[in-house]
Amino acid sequence: MGASRRCSAHGWLSHQTAVTSVLTGAKNMRQPQASLASAEVALLPAQLAELRAVTIPPVSYPQWMIERQYQA
Repeated sequence: MGASRRCSAHGWLSHQTAVTSVLTGAKNMRQPQASLASAEVALLPAQLAELRAVTIPPVSYPQWMIERQYQA
């Protein structure tokens, strides 16, 4: 993606419909500057899809059991 993990994470969060704001903390002056740089990150649709694929939580019980029963 060509951006730091922080910038990529903030960029991804800004594309989530359920997220209205992104809060960040800082231990030194470089960190808030890096967070502000995340506003410049433009993620491509393919990058968003890849990030979405790895962040989908696993289906938990009992939902996976219900899905299995209806597949049979």
